[in-house]
Amino acid sequence: MSTNQRTCWLNATVFLTGAGLMTIELVASRLIARFLGSSLYTWTGVLGVILAGMSLGNYLGGRMADAARNLPRRISGMLFAAAAACLAILWLNAWAGGSVFLMKLSWPVRIVLHMTWAFLLPATVLGTISPMVAKLAIERAAHTGRAIGTLYAWNAVGSIAGTLLTGFVLTAWMGSVRIVVSMALLLAVLGLLYALASRREGAAGRGAVAGAAAGTALAALFFGLTVLPGESAAHVAGVLRLRDGPIEDDAVYFAETQYQILTVTAEPGNPSHRAFYQDKLRHSEVDLSDLGDLKYPYMRIYDGLRQQRAGANADPIRLLCLGGGGYAYPQHLFATRPRQRNHRGGNRSRRDPGGPGGVWARRGRAHGDHSMRAQLPGRRRAPKTARPGSVPPSISSSAIPSATIPCPTTWTTREFLGGCWRC
Repeated sequence: MSTNQRTCWLNATVFLTGAGLMTIELVASRLIARFLGSSLYTWTGVLGVILAGMSLGNYLGGRMADAARNLPRRISGMLFAAAAACLAILWLNAWAGGSVFLMKLSWPVRIVLHMTWAFLLPATVLGTISPMVAKLAIERAAHTGRAIGTLYAWNAVGSIAGTLLTGFVLTAWMGSVRIVVSMALLLAVLGLLYALASRREGAAGRGAVAGAAAGTALAALFFGLTVLPGESAAHVAGVLRLRDGPIEDDAVYFAETQYQILTVTAEPGNPSHRAFYQDKLRHSEVDLSDLGDLKYPYMRIYDGLRQQRAGANADPIRLLCLGGGGYAYPQHLFATRPRQRNHRGGNRSRRDPGGPGGVWARRGRAHGDHSMRAQLPGRRRAPKTARPGSVPPSISSSAIPSATIPCPTTWTTREFLGGCWRC
């Protein structure tokens, strides 16, 4: 291998490990959200534990680099260890989420211990690789400072790429669990390549290469279980926690979106009573057999204000709903006020399980937003062409829950409300 090829190979290694660390950090925030929600406390725990793991890994990696007789073989072993640690996240996170011991602790302590138990190990193992790669780079480098600086730069670029790719593309496309399994497979393939490189240099036997090939095949099998169709593959993957699913036993709908993890449950013995969860927060409740029964006090306040303004009758009113609110209040109006016309601001059925054919809303027209978009497009400001009276005179908001702040808060900006006032 020429010097340029060797340099590119080492730069690619630190690029991928940097991307892997940031991917694990973003995935951690999603995986713990169903147990701990998403808040300043959880993000503090995520950042603190991942940085602690990186620091510990850098320290241990430097010592391992000095003690290793053959660095490619040692790097190969640590890459496979990192792949195994990534897979272990899925099992350790589930255990921590259901731990009675952690539930008894104070909220900040529980968050830190949960993160430490599930994510400190992979962050530490990934952190050991960069110092060993750095030693390989300077062993034959004519300019030591330039070699180290280039490695640091590529590691930082990898971290940026991993952050942007995971946050904007992979999470919505693959989901957190598949991202973790894909990362394990990528690290295993990289470890196999390092094992082959060490064999060519005469530093590793055929047994080590065979073991690396077996480890890569196992990682590929795990990845296959996450994507293969069929009930048998789904059952095995579910047992191994290689596919995402609800933690609630009575769930009838589950989806991980780019916003939050959404779950709808049906009450045992009363399947028409549905509860809508965003991450760990119960966001709304509705009884599909009695849409006139409002479960939440703030919705009853809405209804009281509506009746005070429009009268306690069955006449329809024009209403702009900001935020889905589980569609409980719009459906209540459809049940109590025939020929009701609502306008909803929010995201489509990918975020809200009440979309067409969904398991939350009972009447399809309750969640169509085409009429609302015709009058107020999905922007933060009212259109310049809005005519007086084009905006519904009644506006209700369910956009800000108690523990998390989802996307619909963009509808409640000062510019948007100012545009409504001007109309």
